[in-house]
Amino acid sequence: MALHLPVPGKEIAFFGALLCAGLLMHEARQRQRLTRVEPKELPLSFFDTMTGIPNKISFQDKLSAILSGDRKGAILLIDLTDFGGVNDRRGRMFGDAILKDLAVRLHRFAKDSNGMAARLAGDRFGLLVPNANRTTLAKTCATISTLCAAPVSKGGDTLNPAVSIGAVSFAELGTLCALGYDTVISVCNFALLTAKADETTDFRIYDSSLESKFLDLDAMAVELPLALQRGDLDVFLQPRVHLADQSLSGFEALVRWTRRGVLVPADDLIAMAEETGLI
Repeated sequence: MALHLPVPGKEIAFFGALLCAGLLMHEARQRQRLTRVEPKELPLSFFDTMTGIPNKISFQDKLSAILSGDRKGAILLIDLTDFGGVNDRRGRMFGDAILKDLAVRLHRFAKDSNGMAARLAGDRFGLLVPNANRTTLAKTCATISTLCAAPVSKGGDTLNPAVSIGAVSFAELGTLCALGYDTVISVCNFALLTAKADETTDFRIYDSSLESKFLDLDAMAVELPLALQRGDLDVFLQPRVHLADQSLSGFEALVRWTRRGVLVPADDLIAMAEETGLI
């Protein structure tokens, strides 16, 4: 029986193919293993180096899995109030102590709720709470606000942190869930910004009224460049007067946009212009 050996070129290609196949199988097994391991066994790149809790990468992976799965629960975005001022007045070491302390509190809450807490960036944290729904979400936000307000002490200095919270139940998102992570985060961030602008509360939950505002601002972002091209924006001159003798000293130019027959509030117009880079 004759034995036919492959020629060198084919032999190299043959073993190269075997090697590639082996590497692909190894990579697939690694991906499967990472989906089964406990969070403490995940690579360090999945954790925030300062606080030790999951980071934005972990949070995005977890949220994306929920959006493509059962879509149960709620998401909260949490920002510290005047954190820059705390750093300036009390030093960055004190600011870091606050971040670490809040990370521990949120992580414990998330663990008790079978959820996930993560530091997303700077003084912003994200919280996934699978057991929360539209009827219990307000209580969850109030609990988190109280939890974060407990005093933090370092070097003889003590501060009761204040936070703003934007929250949304996945049940309220409807078809927006299908648009993925970035859209859901944008919606929750909109609720957070609304909470920051409201002096009567420290949290805001995304609902039908906020949805209408969110979608309208999204449409404005598309329409504003066209309005500029068409010359739909008007300039109004507001006189500047010396109070002492009532003499006119000049004018302040104010841009206004009449959109669909309604004058767009100046704050909305300027914010939209800044966000879209059209300022």
